Amino acid sequence: MTSKKSGVPRNTRNFFFAFAVVVIGLLAVNAFLLSGLNDVQEPTAKPGPAGTLPSQNPPSGEDDYNIPSFPDVSIVELRVDSCEECYEVGWVTQSIVSSAQELGVNVVSVESYNLSSDEGQRLVGAYGIVSAPTLLVMGEGYKSENMLTVFEDYGTVESDGTIVLRSVYAPYWDLVNDRLRGNVSAVYLYKADCADCFDVLEHKDILSNLYGVQIFDEKKVDSDSEEGVALRETYNITWVPTIILSSELGDYPDMAYSWNQFFGTQEADGKYVFRSRGVLNNKTYYDYELNETLTTLPIVYGAEEPEPTVVELD
Repeated sequence: MTSKKSGVPRNTRNFFFAFAVVVIGLLAVNAFLLSGLNDVQEPTAKPGPAGTLPSQNPPSGEDDYNIPSFPDVSIVELRVDSCEECYEVGWVTQSIVSSAQELGVNVVSVESYNLSSDEGQRLVGAYGIVSAPTLLVMGEGYKSENMLTVFEDYGTVESDGTIVLRSVYAPYWDLVNDRLRGNVSAVYLYKADCADCFDVLEHKDILSNLYGVQIFDEKKVDSDSEEGVALRETYNITWVPTIILSSELGDYPDMAYSWNQFFGTQEADGKYVFRSRGVLNNKTYYDYELNETLTTLPIVYGAEEPEPTVVELD
């Protein structure tokens, strides 16, 4: 069973968060600096040449309030048209364009090339690109400290000043091994006769909606079936419902780190097994060691510290 991608991947959201940190800080500073200019007409962006975006630069001249001109940049997307499962690089482009002024750049154009095109192949060779979709910020983006801050953990600045997005988001195409990365498969292990147990597919919803993990192949297995018993013995699983994920989860670096820290284990064969009952919020499950159903405690978010008890001494 193959599922289509949906939502914004977790590591894409982390990239957006980097934008947000820069943008929010700059907006706060700008609000303070421009608070005394409320009665002055705000300059409007002038249309650029045909085929380009409107300029984000303020108009030049004596009335520009001494605001410096922004360096011009062109965004070049490198897509893999044959990969329907790959993440949408346009999310990143949209973030840069919508935050251009706060990032201190003037986006003059956005171009897109397929990986197999002549220009796509030229870009791959010129910049040593090993995974796609990706994008390049060409021009003078390297002159913007805010742009460099955003890409600090996600890309590189080349000798010609081009900024290349290197930390791309799964699912993506691995150009070195010519294969899709991030195509996770899942086995949902559940006890068919446990009517009170929580729905094993809740695991899928959390992985997809909160962490952007795309499940490509999946199946449900009764934990009391021959296959289910073998899985429980192989991975020493003592309670259900749970989930077993393929090694491709490691293609989502944020999720793989969180998994090993908070959710479960990575086995010798590379697969990931969910084991942490502590993150389950008021969920009923079946414990094979105790041969009974149990329910986890509710998780109280933002609970206040209890008031201390005052004891009066005689």
